Amino acid sequence: MPETNTNYVSAVNEVISVCKDAEAGFLGAAKAVGDPTTESTFEEYAKQRAHFARNLQDAVRKLGGE
Repeated sequence: MPETNTNYVSAVNEVISVCKDAEAGFLGAAKAVGDPTTESTFEEYAKQRAHFARNLQDAVRKLGGE
């Protein structure tokens, strides 16, 4: 893999990690909050972060990364 792709893959993998951490954080917040509306909002944010991570993982795979 060319060095440019390696740098790209490394940077995107870091963003994927942040997305996964954020997903877990929002799920934890959803469980901890007492308000159903806020809980639903946090769960939606968690789903968004999971979706972002999946899309980024697909992009990395297309470049030959893991």
